[in-house]
Amino acid sequence: MGKLLRRCAPIGTKMSSALILQAIVSGLLLGGVYSLICVGLTLTFGVMRIINFAHGEFLMVAMYATYFVAVGFKTESYVAIIVVLPGLFLFGVLVFHFLIRPIQSRDPLNQMLLLVGLSLVLQNGALALFSPDTRALQSSLLYSKVELGDVIIGMPMLIAFTVSILITLALYWQLRFTELGRMIRAAASDRGRPNSLSPSSTAASASMRSLMHSGMKPAAIISERSVWSFETTSNKSVWNGANAGGAFLGRI
Repeated sequence: MGKLLRRCAPIGTKMSSALILQAIVSGLLLGGVYSLICVGLTLTFGVMRIINFAHGEFLMVAMYATYFVAVGFKTESYVAIIVVLPGLFLFGVLVFHFLIRPIQSRDPLNQMLLLVGLSLVLQNGALALFSPDTRALQSSLLYSKVELGDVIIGMPMLIAFTVSILITLALYWQLRFTELGRMIRAAASDRGRPNSLSPSSTAASASMRSLMHSGMKPAAIISERSVWSFETTSNKSVWNGANAGGAFLGRI
């Protein structure tokens, strides 16, 4: 019996190592998607001081929109990006202009109550319209995979992680090196005088919010299942630990 246990020990150790490595890789890939979802929340608060309690519900709206576009047109969920992305951008603009902008300069508690109410409306509206039943889309890439030794990576998760990183880097580039990014940083650095903002700065704020709502939609579209929180000022942009937080959530 002792000899048998000694022979089985290396096999068990190898299997445990492979499972741990698989869990780490899967957690990091999933964390990249979580981080993209978080980037909208961190930027709307860090740049615009909007506490968006309905952020998750916007993701829910994107998922339902993706489902119905893919089913209605009998196409891949990836193709739905063409319709869902601009649609959610427009939805973000409308929410900002008609709900948030009128109370943006008032007490933050008003924003919190409004957005909690919006969250409840979207949740219960979806529940009443679509029922609590789960819905799923079948993709031709669903069972595609990449094998790296003992680690197996699903192709949808790999695509979602890659797109998440690319969108996050593109967002950083936009904020840092484009005219729109400079307007957003200028508006963020002068929060004490909201009435003095030019129309272009106000438009930049609306564009930022809409980008945050629409920019996370590829994660909802690509994966059913980064994000770097920063405070933007007139002369610096500090990227810190939200992508680490996303990776940590992915591991959990």
